Amino acid sequence: MTYPTFEQYNQVFQSHQNFISDNDLKFGNIKKSGLGVPLAISGGFALTYTIENKGTKFAVRCFHKESKGLLQRYTAISQKLKSLNSSFFVNFDFLNNGICVNGNHYPIVKMAWAQGETLGEFLEKNYKNKAALNNLSKKIKELSEFLGKNNISHGDLQMGNIMVSDNGKAIQLIDYDGMYIGSISKLGSSELGHINFQHPLRAVENPFNDKLDNFSFITLWLGLQSLILDASIWDKSQSDSDSLVFKVDDFENPENSKTINLLMSYPQLTIYVTNYIKICLVDQFKKIPTLSDFIDNQINLEYIKLSSPSSFKINTYKSQYPVISVLDFVKCECKYPKLSTQLT
Repeated sequence: MTYPTFEQYNQVFQSHQNFISDNDLKFGNIKKSGLGVPLAISGGFALTYTIENKGTKFAVRCFHKESKGLLQRYTAISQKLKSLNSSFFVNFDFLNNGICVNGNHYPIVKMAWAQGETLGEFLEKNYKNKAALNNLSKKIKELSEFLGKNNISHGDLQMGNIMVSDNGKAIQLIDYDGMYIGSISKLGSSELGHINFQHPLRAVENPFNDKLDNFSFITLWLGLQSLILDASIWDKSQSDSDSLVFKVDDFENPENSKTINLLMSYPQLTIYVTNYIKICLVDQFKKIPTLSDFIDNQINLEYIKLSSPSSFKINTYKSQYPVISVLDFVKCECKYPKLSTQLT
């Protein structure tokens, strides 16, 4: 299926009452830019618009690229999340014929508006706030245990997909495009996640299981612990709304990482950073431990085989997404289905 373009969606949202089937969305007001143009946030698979109806906000995701088994994937995820009934997730409905563009009907996702601000926004304001960071660290661990207990993975834990509120005491996940649940395991992975929060082997092995988030959780937790200990690490590591202490280069060559060497100078972090280096260099993705095991130092390190740092390709430039030659566009479509449309 060929999906509408950004321009085609924007044209429809100029008068969305005529083209959307859901009444909450049909009779709501679309958020617009200062120029009066519908405001959309672009992602790998979808554009996200904001509609407000009688004080209730909704995020409306409109797909611009095909995702394998889109209907099956979102239907299964919706059913699973509703059965869990957890505050870690926002309610959503997959509307298979939710919008009409140029006479053709396309699916959309209607999501409840998440509370708070993104993790990136929150940390830029609160990286010196120890109380908030401690609250957040506890919630990250709680979320990790909850997902593990239910054998599910989000697939793209990063600064933009975690919403934070109540001074770090509450978090919610958004963007479920790459989520893993057992009933859709045969569909395979639809994305690789943000590289500043992903183990290098994820792009190599492209796994799709309930262990996708292990490395991301460890990275988030260790980054927060570092800031709790010394807020100046935020600036020293050049953290921003897209990275929390660590970046992809630190994972690919940890033994030569300035940031990791900096963290090793703090005695309170030494055991964690030492284990983190070894985890960065494991030779199989499945060997990455859970966050709880990492925190408790319950890692059977003698079974973690270290790879040479040179086994991971080091590029001069690191994009949020894998950089692939335009000459290999067909390969890109197969290996990185969510990202290929963003290549220029």
